[in-house]
Amino acid sequence: MAVLCAVMAAVVLFSALSPAVYAQTDEERIKELQRQADELQKKIDAANEQLKKIAGDKAQEQKYINELNAQIEALQKQINAYNSSIDIIDSQIKSLDNQIIETKSKISKKEAEKQKLEEEVAALEGEIDDTYLKLKERLRAIYMNGTTSDWEILLSGKDLSMYFLRTELTEGIAKHDNQLIAGLKERISALQSKKEQIKKEIDEINEEQQKLKQQQDTLDEKKDALNTQKKKVSSSKSTINTKLEESTKLLRTLNKESETYKKLVKKYEQDKAEFEAEINRILNNESSSGSGSIIGGGKMIWPVPYSNCYITSPYGYRNDPFTGKWTGHGGVDISIRGGAYGKNIVAVLDGTVVIATYHYSYGNYLAIDHGNGLVTIYAHCSKLLVGKGDRVKQGQVIALIGSTGSSTGPHLHFEVRVNNVRQDPMKGYISLP
Repeated sequence: MAVLCAVMAAVVLFSALSPAVYAQTDEERIKELQRQADELQKKIDAANEQLKKIAGDKAQEQKYINELNAQIEALQKQINAYNSSIDIIDSQIKSLDNQIIETKSKISKKEAEKQKLEEEVAALEGEIDDTYLKLKERLRAIYMNGTTSDWEILLSGKDLSMYFLRTELTEGIAKHDNQLIAGLKERISALQSKKEQIKKEIDEINEEQQKLKQQQDTLDEKKDALNTQKKKVSSSKSTINTKLEESTKLLRTLNKESETYKKLVKKYEQDKAEFEAEINRILNNESSSGSGSIIGGGKMIWPVPYSNCYITSPYGYRNDPFTGKWTGHGGVDISIRGGAYGKNIVAVLDGTVVIATYHYSYGNYLAIDHGNGLVTIYAHCSKLLVGKGDRVKQGQVIALIGSTGSSTGPHLHFEVRVNNVRQDPMKGYISLP
């Protein structure tokens, strides 16, 4: 009976938000969505008060149902507003993640450049030292062949540049050695200039690196703030889902033979049709088309990676668990012996997530486009582990089994669609392990 009130309520999937919202920045839009959610909360609270006053009064049964429907409609709109906020925040976080990755890559490249330049400086310094040593050895050899106090002064010095300032010494050296010293002087001067240039480049890299690290810190802080906000939004959505479950209990007192109940069954069927039309609209706009054959000629794997699975409801016609009416079931319901709640759900093939959201009928659900018009749907999940736009690999855990939405217990509702037409998953697509 879970979520019977929700699936029988006058709820419009993905209720239209104010057009002005879409002309705003992401931050302004999130604030506007929060404002709408707060306004809806007032309606929910008011409906609750009315429900308390007329609960159990059969004379006011129709008014009771109207108030209940008003509350649930506000709850679903609130969920839609929060889902829109989550979509915005997810998009922002993905953008920030890309910026952070790019920034880290820049920092890494600068580190490599810096290390290379530092190694070059070290090599130049070694070369200068070698040049200086060779010059001293050359001058020492000259000195051993003659005596002059100038040589003693020269060889006792530690700064080669001082030697070249002492022109009175260089004038005393033999002419052929003057050429040697002039060449060495030019070489040392060139090496010193390059060393200064490299040090300047290193200083510039250090400065740029510092800016990049500051940018990364800023991005990390913004991402943390967005994640915190996302957690609040998810928490609020969880609260709303709990309220939907609580609202279910209020309908359990209704007489199934009453006109009110029959009207709600009719509305439930209308809402199911609207929901199916909405999924079709999304898939028509965002999924592929084609023959439906698996790209690359591979095979689908079983979506619940456990050996003790069983099918609780096959594809085809059945008695609806909520209305009792004979109706079509567009997928297979899979459970696990010993307990299914929280167990892994995996992608049956590689693909791209085109839907990842919540609706009172399918609960937390997602759709994956595998190309060539082939789409799979996974519904009633306790938690979604991937988001819209994510690329997934075959066998990747994408969600956890739950009982959200119109569900009588923990299970996976699994669908296969080809160009938006439901197929029997057990005929040529998947098979029990």
